[in-house]
Amino acid sequence: MTGQVTAGLKNLGMSAKIAEGLGRGAVHQAVDVAQRLYRSTYGLLTAEQSCVELENAIKACEFENSYTLANLYLEYARLQLLSGHGHLAEDSLREAGEWVYRLDVPYLDAQLNFRYAYLAFLKMNYSKAIDLIAIAEQRAVESQSESLKLVILGLKQRVMQSAGKMEGQDAAESELQRLANRTDQLTSRRIHARLGWGGPPTLSHGQDRLGDLMDDIHHQVKDTRGKVLASGYLGLIPRIVGCPLFSETLIFGFDGSSVTVINQGRVRHDSDGWPDLVKRLVMLLNERRKASKDAITEYVWRQKYNPLRHDPLIYALIARFKKTLDVDKDWIFVDDGFYQIRDSVSVIDASIKSEPVISRPLLAESSGDLSLRQEKILDFCRRVGGLTNREVCKEFRISEVTAGRDLAGLVEQGYLKRTGKGRATTYIAGADL
Repeated sequence: MTGQVTAGLKNLGMSAKIAEGLGRGAVHQAVDVAQRLYRSTYGLLTAEQSCVELENAIKACEFENSYTLANLYLEYARLQLLSGHGHLAEDSLREAGEWVYRLDVPYLDAQLNFRYAYLAFLKMNYSKAIDLIAIAEQRAVESQSESLKLVILGLKQRVMQSAGKMEGQDAAESELQRLANRTDQLTSRRIHARLGWGGPPTLSHGQDRLGDLMDDIHHQVKDTRGKVLASGYLGLIPRIVGCPLFSETLIFGFDGSSVTVINQGRVRHDSDGWPDLVKRLVMLLNERRKASKDAITEYVWRQKYNPLRHDPLIYALIARFKKTLDVDKDWIFVDDGFYQIRDSVSVIDASIKSEPVISRPLLAESSGDLSLRQEKILDFCRRVGGLTNREVCKEFRISEVTAGRDLAGLVEQGYLKRTGKGRATTYIAGADL
């Protein structure tokens, strides 16, 4: 990106008109798609507008044009992650893969593996991300694209830092600098700054609005929250408050009295907030993880529990919460007469007045400490002698992805050993090795 995006798009617009006037339909479509891709890449439209543009381009594209369709789906997957529809990104990458594998073009193959690596990184599956990055690096070398090597190396360093693997940082910085001297200076400066190798780059804002916004988030520039909401890039909210995009999180107060729901890549923002009684219920269950009807009545209504009076109110309140939540009605459940909130759910107070407070510990694959749920999984494993992913899901009421992440963390830290393959995989506690 050389800072001439606006001028480049103007030239593309003129080219499109010329192609249309000459009756060159294929050329006109190619130029039109290029315009849409650039507008999406640099955030020149809102997230919703870009989604519509890309969707329309995919529908209009001839199926023989595999290269164009591959590029459209790759950008669409990226946009879905940014706009808060991350749960759909993997489907778009699979669609992209259908066209990429037909072509066997190193540049597209590198892009595809890079996108898959980034998705694995967001899911905190760092070992998988590193493996995919290695493939992307090799294909980027074959493509002879220095700019692609640059962004892949930038992601590699983010993954290594998040995984706590700091070796080779000096060599990586030197390689980034070498690539910067041969490619785009702006991209290099941004990567350096986001990796913590320098302060905020001095840039001329406006050409790359999405890059500007992400820089503002990284360097904690004031008033960024309003810009994110106005742009529609809701997938950036987790970066601001410090939680994973692929998590189960409730965020109170991101913007005024608003509530943001994050559910495994899907981000929904309710600017009007939730009813006060529902919020009280959530805060109570989050603090205690489970509560009796007596406790709920006392905390929510400040009254002594009376079955005849309060049972209908409690049932209605729980039903209202589930309806308001909309994305996963099992976040709150009843067990042995107690209402509970799933261990995988985190609640964050992200009000502007204070630093974001995460009420539940978030898991990182390489964390040296165990979360409360991991400790329970380890204790459960020691009691039964061994367990599977499915048994963890059933016992702790969590998804397969969450269970897999917890188990992988326990294996990496040496608490568990993995035996078997596929669905027959079993985890054995350290004491039983």
